[in-house]
Amino acid sequence: MIKALRVSDDALSLEVQTDCAFVGKLAAAIGSNLTKMDVAKPFNQNIIYKKVGEVMSSCVPCVVPAAIVKALWTESGMALKKDAKIQFTT
Repeated sequence: MIKALRVSDDALSLEVQTDCAFVGKLAAAIGSNLTKMDVAKPFNQNIIYKKVGEVMSSCVPCVVPAAIVKALWTESGMALKKDAKIQFTT
């Protein structure tokens, strides 16, 4: 479960509950207090994706980092509150 909360105009809090060891390490590395600028930066400067490279390098297809970014962007007002999904069809 990913919970993002806007604390002020610039401050966000993040809570991640998971049974996955990799996602748990990622959440700990990111921390629970972020700024809007932390999550608005491009991939190569974005704290979430930087931490992914540090602690989740063996789990490349994981969609959780993108879900964390989506939750934080939505809560900060930078993205619409709409469902996002990946669907595979056969």
